[in-house]
Amino acid sequence: MTSASVRIHPAALEEAEAATEWYRRRSMRAAEMFLDELDHAIERIGDHPAQFPEYAFGTRRMVLQRFPYLIVFRETAAGVEVIAESGAGDEVIMSIAGHVSRAMLSRYSHVRMEAKRRALDEIAVRQRAADEKRQQELGLQQAAVVSPSVVVQ
Repeated sequence: MTSASVRIHPAALEEAEAATEWYRRRSMRAAEMFLDELDHAIERIGDHPAQFPEYAFGTRRMVLQRFPYLIVFRETAAGVEVIAESGAGDEVIMSIAGHVSRAMLSRYSHVRMEAKRRALDEIAVRQRAADEKRQQELGLQQAAVVSPSVVVQ
């Protein structure tokens, strides 16, 4: 089977670029891994779009395996159109998905990418604090072993 033509909506492209930059600020390797997985996912979507679960308003979705990133897409007469839900505003999502009611959109709303980023940043801060605390405790334990506190004569 030949791959379907895959068009990436400008809002989806902007979101992918923002996510890549977010990973790049933390780790160049993480950014590279994110882009590799995103490229592979788009290739899989183009090859077999119907294998992915149906989503809202005639779309389908794919969640990346190693990154908290959702790809929303729809099949069109010309191929496949990719929409990154987290990157597009409500008006764009409604327009692309052919959705006319804001009430129905709110029923299908999801956590936005910025909220996910804040949560990941908070986890990283807590992890660093826990790592520093462990390092301090280890340093105290090593100091206690090296220099006994009381010498009896």
